Parts: sequence; structure tokens; C-alpha cells
Amino acid sequence: MAQLRGTVLVVDDEAPILAVLRRFLTKAGYNVVVAPNGEAALQLVHTGPLPDLIVLDLMMPVMSGFEVLSALRVNEDWANIPVIVLTATMGYSTDHLQVDALLEKPFDVEDVEAAIQAALERRRKKKGTAKKRKRTKQR
Repeated sequence: MAQLRGTVLVVDDEAPILAVLRRFLTKAGYNVVVAPNGEAALQLVHTGPLPDLIVLDLMMPVMSGFEVLSALRVNEDWANIPVIVLTATMGYSTDHLQVDALLEKPFDVEDVEAAIQAALERRRKKKGTAKKRKRTKQR
């Protein structure tokens, strides 16, 4: 059995988008967990285990992606989870939202996977650098 490439939490209120991303990312080797809105997503994050990355829609009922981002940023355990935003609402930037990538709907699944790979690689490098600093301080 192939090793999983990580757990991705996909949050979107559109069932067809959840289905397409779940199918494609599962075939690509990811463990995929889905949530139909921000409130359900935060409940999954809270009960753990933490996802390696979140793919997040901005405009959803119950709790928006903006509210999810705010909740993630104020929790120390959740603040470093990479987030990729998929949205039909343009006018935002990755810097403004403080996310790893921003992709416009309709999206290409290969672009989503490329953004996931890049974000996970940045996270691995950041963790590796932090471990090296910690070892250097201990000497």
C-alpha cells in the first residue's frame, strides 16, 4: 500500500466540488476529509487529528471561510496549518487573507494539487529549519 501524502480538509458548501476534490485528491494519494461549511470544518479541526492542509471556500452558509481563517489564526495549534482558498469571489490576495494560495473557481484540479504540494513542501522546509535552530540552541 502506498504511503499517504498527508491529510487534506476540503471545506465547501457545494457538494459537487467536494465530490470532485475528494475523488481527485484521494487518487493522488491524500487522505481527504470534507466539511460542508466552516462550522463543521472547525469542529473537525478541534476534535483532531489536525489536517496537514485545508482547502477552503470563502462564501458559505453557517460560517464563512473568512470566519474560519480568523479562528485558525487565533489558535496557536492551528495557526500554522497551510490554507488554500478556492473562491468565485475575487478581489482578495494571498497576502490580504494570509493564506498559501488563492485559486479562482472554476478551478483546474491539477492547479489545486500543485498548490497543495507547494504549500506542504514549504511547511516541511519551515519545520526542518525550526528543528535545526532548536538543535543549534541546545548545543
